Amino acid sequence: MVWLRALRTTRIVFVVVPIIFGALASWEILKGDNKYEYLTATMALIAGIVPAFYAALKLDEHLPTAMRLAGEYKNLEILFGDLAAIGRSTPGSQVRRGLFSTLTT
Repeated sequence: MVWLRALRTTRIVFVVVPIIFGALASWEILKGDNKYEYLTATMALIAGIVPAFYAALKLDEHLPTAMRLAGEYKNLEILFGDLAAIGRSTPGSQVRRGLFSTLTT
């Protein structure tokens, strides 16, 4: 679950940071003040490089897989919790009924 949250946050950062840096860099250029030319150039460079890194890492391809695996993990966690509640000392027929009711709900 933590990995899925980290992937979603990373996707948001990779989309928002270039927009913000591009806006700040263009604001300094339009303002015409040469006092921050290195900062402006750095922000423009970052705004151009970040989308290329995002595309090279192919993080969008990993997100659906991570979401599917997180769902499977949660389903197994619930199933094993129900099986633990049934217990070891229960007779076989009750275990089958409990397992069947767990799987059908």
